[in-house]
Amino acid sequence: MFILFHIFVPLLCVEILLLIKKEKKPEIHIFWIILGSIFPDLIDKPLSLIFGIVGGRGYFHTPLLLGIISLILFLLTKNKNLALSFGIGTLFHLLLDIPAVPWLWPIVPITIYESKIEDFFYTLFNNPLVYSTEIVGFIGLFWIGISKKIIFHHSIINWHQLQNYLFIPQKH
Repeated sequence: MFILFHIFVPLLCVEILLLIKKEKKPEIHIFWIILGSIFPDLIDKPLSLIFGIVGGRGYFHTPLLLGIISLILFLLTKNKNLALSFGIGTLFHLLLDIPAVPWLWPIVPITIYESKIEDFFYTLFNNPLVYSTEIVGFIGLFWIGISKKIIFHHSIINWHQLQNYLFIPQKH
């Protein structure tokens, strides 16, 4: 799970979209994008470790189920922008997990294979892809923190700005 990279990429794309969109700007809920960007792993990774199957990319890595969850979120909140923000986050997660995403489930069954916690930690500490993407994610999130005045030179984190950035819809 490349948590920092999974969070940074959708945030970067949203920031770029909001910068170049001149006319009516969409209301983007950053918190829900972040939650959506890590949601599939928050569910599938623990299930994989508990049951030792699916390898961490199971049913919550399927577009159908994540679309249904976004729809349920819309029905519960009646806020289409919030549900759309969550959906954007999950879509980016799936795109970043290519090719190991079961795109066509339930038409094509999910490939089930045994997964061991040792394999997870081995990959985490020995795969250069993990290091490089997480470094990019850290630097990118740091850059967003500075550009949004969340990180200041006189304080590590400006909690008020962080709360504004996360919980107040962004329109720029």
